Amino acid sequence: MDKKYALVMSIRKHPQVRMASLLAGEEVFHFAEVNENALPCQMHRHDFVEFFWVTRGSGAENRLNENRALAVGDYAFVSQGDVHGFDSTQGLCFSNVAFPHVVWKTLLGRYPTLGPDRFASNIDMRQGRLSSAELDQLNAASESMRQGGRDALVLDTFLLTAHRLTQRSEAQRANVPAWLRDAVERKHLQREGVLGLTQSCGYSREYVARACQRYFGKTPTQLVTEARMVGAVRLLEQTEKSVLEVCFESGFQNVGHFHQRFKQMFGVTPRRYRLRYRGVTPKEVSLSWGFLKGLGGGGWRFNWPRRIIRKKGESRFLILLRPKSRGVEVEGEGWRNRR
Repeated sequence: MDKKYALVMSIRKHPQVRMASLLAGEEVFHFAEVNENALPCQMHRHDFVEFFWVTRGSGAENRLNENRALAVGDYAFVSQGDVHGFDSTQGLCFSNVAFPHVVWKTLLGRYPTLGPDRFASNIDMRQGRLSSAELDQLNAASESMRQGGRDALVLDTFLLTAHRLTQRSEAQRANVPAWLRDAVERKHLQREGVLGLTQSCGYSREYVARACQRYFGKTPTQLVTEARMVGAVRLLEQTEKSVLEVCFESGFQNVGHFHQRFKQMFGVTPRRYRLRYRGVTPKEVSLSWGFLKGLGGGGWRFNWPRRIIRKKGESRFLILLRPKSRGVEVEGEGWRNRR
C-alpha cells in the first residue's frame, strides 16, 4: 500500500472536531482550560487551528508517528492536518485556544513583520518551551479569555502576544548570543528604549541592529515597540490608570504617537480597547439639552461632554450607560467631570 494513502486512511479513522460545534452565539473562537479530570483525550483531528500551552503538571501529546512529553511551559501551534491526543502522568493542566485558520492569515496580511505562517511550518518550528517569566506573561495575556471575552479584539490581542513570546523556539533561542537575549528580555526595556537596549548589549548601535535583524528578524525599534505595547495592554487591563499615564509608563513620550501605534496594532484606540475588555459597549444616543440640564439641577452627578453636535434642538453625542444603585451613570470618550 502507498505510504501516503495509508497515512490518509489512518487520519480518517480519527473523529473530527468542528469549529461550529464549539462556538456559541457571537463567539469567534473557543477557549478551554483542560485538567487531568478530562484526560486522557482520545486522538482526534479538527477543521480549525489551535494553540495550547501547559500551565501545570506533566503528561504527553500523542501523535500519529510519535509522542511528545509535556511539562510546564511547553506550547504548540496545531495545524488543521494534525492528529493528536493527550495523556496525563502527573496532574497535567493546559490552556487551549481554537480558532479558524483564516484569522491568523488575516493577521499575517495586516502585519507582514510577523513572518511566515506558524501553522504551516515544520512541526519542530511549531513547538517549544517558555521560560517562567514568559509563561507568566502569556497567562496574563489570556486573562480576558478566562473572564469570558470571546470577540475578535480579545483573540487578536492574545495571538500577537503569544506570537511575540513564542517566536523563538528552543533551537532558535540557543543560537541567540546571551548578551543579546538578556538585553531584549530586560524588565526595563520598554522604559529605556533603543538607547538602553544598545547600551546594555555593550556594542555599537549598528552591530546591535544587525544582530537583532539576524536572530529576531526585527529592528531594535520594533522589538522595543512590541515590549511597550505588551506593557500598555497590561496596564489598560489590570489598572485604573488614565490613558495618558499608561502612555508614559509604557515608555512612549508622545500621546499621539502612542494612539497611532496602538491603533495600528490592535485596530482600536487604547480607551476603546479597555472598554471592550471590560465588556462595556458605547452607544450613540440623543438627549435634549433640557434633559441634561434637568439632571444637573436635580443633584445628579454625571460627566459633561466637551464636544456636542447640535441638531434640531438636541445634543447628539457618544455616551455609555452603566447601571448604578441610585440611577444611571453617563460617560463617554473625551468627557470631563462636572457637578
